[in-house]
Amino acid sequence: MAAAEVKIQRKRNPPPGPPGPDGGPRLKDRLMADLDRILPPDAFAFAMPDASQDGMKHGIPGILIVHRGRALGLELGRPGLRLSDRQRTVFPRLRQAGMRIEVARSFAEALRSLREMGLQLGEQESLGRQVGELFRLAQKGGGA
Repeated sequence: MAAAEVKIQRKRNPPPGPPGPDGGPRLKDRLMADLDRILPPDAFAFAMPDASQDGMKHGIPGILIVHRGRALGLELGRPGLRLSDRQRTVFPRLRQAGMRIEVARSFAEALRSLREMGLQLGEQESLGRQVGELFRLAQKGGGA
């Protein structure tokens, strides 16, 4: 019997989603890039795809976090963007089942929501990101 040849491939980062409205990375991609570093060790986060394979919105929050037996959802969007009809149907059902769901429109708001949900975030990384977010807003003329 011939020996099987095994190739070890490097882990590839998934391709980022489409660019945000300002041409930079989307809020969801930026936040997910930091969550591994800033979440406590007993928390696990993963991002849901933006739409199911058939193109239908699934109604699940964009980021799901499991922490000490709790399910936490964080939906991210741009200012002025509304939840989809499917999300307005699904979110109340998830909340009734015990999931806490928050909606954030900026990086700083997302971090604030995560803290309000009881997560202790690594301060050094999140502070750097907050300053970066404020700087980006100031450059656009959005203020703080």
